[in-house]
Amino acid sequence: MSDQNDYSLVDEQSDYVPTDIILDLKSGIYNLFVSMINHNIMIHGPEKAVVVSVDYLKEIVDHFEKTMQKDEQE
Repeated sequence: MSDQNDYSLVDEQSDYVPTDIILDLKSGIYNLFVSMINHNIMIHGPEKAVVVSVDYLKEIVDHFEKTMQKDEQE
């Protein structure tokens, strides 16, 4: 009976799955952004939801740009 474990139609696969951390982060950010749009659709409708969500991303970018400018001035 122990010989049954030696034969398999499927090759064993390792549990290791290589990932690209940056790509994973970008995918996560994209998925969060889509979730934000979906949430805002319920409040503002589809067109306004995209505008509100994009404006939020612009605020984040502006914040980091201002921070970089302060660092350059110092």
